[in-house]
Amino acid sequence: MPAKAVPYLRQAGEKSAARSASREAIAYFDEALRVLSELPETREHLSESLDILIALGPAQIALAGATSPQVAATYERAFELVEQLGDISRRFPVIWGLWFISYTARTVSGGSCRGAKAARRGTEHRRLRTPARGAPRRVADAARDG
Repeated sequence: MPAKAVPYLRQAGEKSAARSASREAIAYFDEALRVLSELPETREHLSESLDILIALGPAQIALAGATSPQVAATYERAFELVEQLGDISRRFPVIWGLWFISYTARTVSGGSCRGAKAARRGTEHRRLRTPARGAPRRVADAARDG
């Protein structure tokens, strides 16, 4: 029964995010992730978790800012799942999120936040050393090329 709730919670989160109701979106996404954490760790459940984390990141950024530790934790976990699942088709939004955290942290605080460290680790892992100017295009190219 709880597994059936996950798609509905995710859909409610997506609709809330589309209405810029970030707080509600985060609550729905967090509840979906909580339910998934109580289910057996199957590839399908990990994949669903990854989709939810990818949707959760922008809502958290809108509410708490890109340098928030919870945003960094979301993208770090999403990066772990992308690697674990070997799913290159969903790598781009995760690497972009890590890059955005890093870029924002460098701009705001000189790159000392946890998200900046995670972003460097993630981008170095993929050999994506991208300067701020033109970085989204290079990240997209790297995500496409794997």
